[in-house]
Amino acid sequence: HVHRLGAYYAGQLHSWDVVNEALKPDDRQPGSLRKTVFYDKLGADYIDIAFRAAREADSKALLTYNDFSLDFDIPDHANRRRALLDLVDGMLRRGVPIDAVGIQAHIDLADMPRFSEKVFASFLNELSQRKLKIIISEMDVNDRDAPSDIATRDSAVADVYRRYLSVALDNREVIALITWGMMDVDSWITRGDDAKFHRMDGQKPRPLLFDDAYAPKPSYFAVAEALNAAPAR
Repeated sequence: HVHRLGAYYAGQLHSWDVVNEALKPDDRQPGSLRKTVFYDKLGADYIDIAFRAAREADSKALLTYNDFSLDFDIPDHANRRRALLDLVDGMLRRGVPIDAVGIQAHIDLADMPRFSEKVFASFLNELSQRKLKIIISEMDVNDRDAPSDIATRDSAVADVYRRYLSVALDNREVIALITWGMMDVDSWITRGDDAKFHRMDGQKPRPLLFDDAYAPKPSYFAVAEALNAAPAR
């Protein structure tokens, strides 16, 4: 499959992340949009302008809106899901050429008790009912609160990948899965400059599919199992 997809997309980009992280519902901005230089200079129309310009520049690639904190059954994420649906509904009404939504899926293992398969599946269905493709665009797992024992911790991280992807990949409009890095050493979680990723035991986080020696971890096999179990596209 990889070989055939590579041949099909030779010389052609699969998709563009046209606008990234534009939403901030708690800012009380019109349309729940984040206050940025683009908003200040162009107003809320900057998103439409960006997508129309992207389509003019590339007539074939999927044009994607990408954002975070859309995953859990908590008020903040619920507000962001509604704001995103309102955003794309407006774009579709105006004939803006949006093809896909990217869900970043930066998952904190400690938040998984607040992951509702039913709520997340319903959100994905709302996107697919709008004839939008869905990309899981930046997936990784913050293991800050997982046990120190490596085997136990890797198993817990793998369970997050398995549980999340069993829901995501059940929706046939989820057409791509991208992890935010491949090896633990390359992750933004392991670089050490963000306190929210620091483990109390001082150990290095293990958020991705391969360890620093390129060896596949349980999360690699969990992702492979989820992909193999997914309905055919």
